[in-house]
Amino acid sequence: MLRLAVTDNQSVATGDLLFTIDPRPYQIELDREKATLALAQANLGGAKDRLALAQNNIDAKQATFDDASVNRDRGLQLLKENVVSQETVDNLERSFKVAQAELAQARAAKVVAEQDVAVQNAEIQRVETAVAKAEWELSKTEIKSPARGRVAPFLIRPGTFLEVGKSVLAIVTADNWRIMANLPERHLSGLQIGQQVWVSMGSDPWRIYTGHVRSIAPGVARSANAVNVLPYVEPTTEWIRLPRRFPVEDRSQRSTGQKRSVPRIECNGLVDPIMSSDRIESVDLRHSFITAASCWLAATFVFLFHCDNPWWGVISAWVISSQDFHQSSLKAMMRVAGTLAGYFVGLICASVTEGEPIWQALVLFLIGAIGLSMRYRSKFFYAWIIGSATTLILMVLDITDPGSIYETAQYRLYEIVSGVVAAWLCARLLRPLLGLSYNTKKTESISAGSATDLTSGELRMLIMIGGLVPVITTVLWSWLRLPSLVQAIVTAVVTLDRNVANAQIRVTQRILGCLLGGAVGLVAAEFATSSFFAWSLILFGGIFLFSWLHLSTGPFSYVGTQAGVAYILAIVTGNNPPDTIGPVVGRIAGMTGGVLVVGSICFVLKVCLERSAAQKTG
Repeated sequence: MLRLAVTDNQSVATGDLLFTIDPRPYQIELDREKATLALAQANLGGAKDRLALAQNNIDAKQATFDDASVNRDRGLQLLKENVVSQETVDNLERSFKVAQAELAQARAAKVVAEQDVAVQNAEIQRVETAVAKAEWELSKTEIKSPARGRVAPFLIRPGTFLEVGKSVLAIVTADNWRIMANLPERHLSGLQIGQQVWVSMGSDPWRIYTGHVRSIAPGVARSANAVNVLPYVEPTTEWIRLPRRFPVEDRSQRSTGQKRSVPRIECNGLVDPIMSSDRIESVDLRHSFITAASCWLAATFVFLFHCDNPWWGVISAWVISSQDFHQSSLKAMMRVAGTLAGYFVGLICASVTEGEPIWQALVLFLIGAIGLSMRYRSKFFYAWIIGSATTLILMVLDITDPGSIYETAQYRLYEIVSGVVAAWLCARLLRPLLGLSYNTKKTESISAGSATDLTSGELRMLIMIGGLVPVITTVLWSWLRLPSLVQAIVTAVVTLDRNVANAQIRVTQRILGCLLGGAVGLVAAEFATSSFFAWSLILFGGIFLFSWLHLSTGPFSYVGTQAGVAYILAIVTGNNPPDTIGPVVGRIAGMTGGVLVVGSICFVLKVCLERSAAQKTG
């Protein structure tokens, strides 16, 4: 290296000089090849002169041959007339043959001269190619930036001897990003070349980038020792075995304010309402310990099943945990029953309305209307809440990512059952060990709930609100390209209430819970490591803390419930501890967005009701 033109971290444009290699050896080689070219051109000139001389010699020999041929023919004619002797004819014949041989020799010499010219032309072409190569190598002694970007820190200095083929300097470009995402094989069927993707970087999680899928690897190597013709992706981590993952290449461009997804295969968590009837007057910290253990065990179960969104299972364990074992068991049964019924209805509706936006909107309206009205007309209202929310999830997935609906339904069932089983096992095993009883208070009844008598006006209001909320949320999220539609629409539906004032209170409490749990969760996610033990302590400690509020009585118990849900969404991000807060922010944003939708609708309804009452009074 002769000269270095840049410094560490310097910004460069395309074509800017980076460093210069000593050009003298390459200039010497170029001069030598040019001299060889001049010699070859001179040799070509000599060969062409020899070819011209050979042609002149042919012309002379041809004239001699023609004269000898005429003399021989005349002599033969005179011999027949006895004018000349036989000796004279023999001399004429001999002169003819000599001229014929000399003509043949001249023609052969011309062929040799033509071959010499062809050889010299080929030599000139070879030398011209060598000159072009030498000129190219000389031009490469000035190394210029191939793209706009920044110079990465380097070790080379002037005087360093460089090796052919060895990288010495890197340019980190800000254009045409190429992202390799190793995705589980079960998601490949839902990907297509050219599909739009949204990317969040761990180094800048608050900025969203868009791109398109450029290629999907058709296969991966079985081991790292295989022949290097297929990409190899390690299928394990330090603490759990993961499904096989395939490289998906995205071409990404910078953008802002768009929906976050990588690449549209993530499903957001389900948030459930909590039945207030299972609250007991005070909170025993032993119940908080059982709740935290239930959530940890649920996470372990869904990790073992390799579920793609394990927070569903943890949230299931969280919402059915209670100080009352029997009430918790009843809620668990209704949750499983509602999930099964919702998936059955959702799969049928999705298969019938797929690709038909009008019918999909109509089905969303009917599901929301029926779910909300039956929430207050059936004693199994919790099952109706879960069933309608589950059906809405599958419908939304059919709209946003049709290829994943059946697989998603399968994994959601695994996750819900894992959470229910984990909560039941922990309650069953830990209660005796901690000295807790299975009995309930005599004054407390154990039932699924009670039906509520609704007036015709209230019923019409519930049908309209329950039907319009999922439709409005879906249209709004699709139009504005907001993140986490599943989380937003489920949050909006379960926050609704027959009483506008109560709905506003629930919205306020839910927002407070989202902010509280999301803030603590984001901080905890930043400190989460790849160690399963450390991650378990963070999850257990956060759940234990929020369960003290979640299991208590009073107006802020629902805040604790939603805070725990938001904390779970932040900590349980996949089949390993979180390594970026980008997806966490998206899910919490979707959850908060759904609450804001309900809050806006409640505000509009309150204003309309107040105006209607004022008109009646007037």
